Amino acid sequence: MATAGPSPAEAKALFKAFLREARKFPNYNIREYVKRRAKEGFRECQSITDPSAAAAAFADGKQQLEVAKRQSIVYISLCSPSEKYYVFEDCGAHIMIFPTLTDNSDVEPKRRV
Repeated sequence: MATAGPSPAEAKALFKAFLREARKFPNYNIREYVKRRAKEGFRECQSITDPSAAAAAFADGKQQLEVAKRQSIVYISLCSPSEKYYVFEDCGAHIMIFPTLTDNSDVEPKRRV
């Protein structure tokens, strides 16, 4: 007996799950890569008519979604520190301290003598 392929609703749910997962990445480049890769993958599989090939592509998509979920967890925990880091720049007699990870466009850099 041949395996039935995924329903259109299941495929749509998987696609939406990819887009939701992509939103979790704080980095624009990674976020857009995940979205673009999901769109490309679903476009490639759109023309599959064989139910067993469609089921295999759907299973592969689920595995790729799990990979994206793990990557987002690792990226958020390791690459997006919650602590503030500062860049110290020696400008002659003064040392400039610049906040680097937060948007402090309205805050003047602190000066120490």
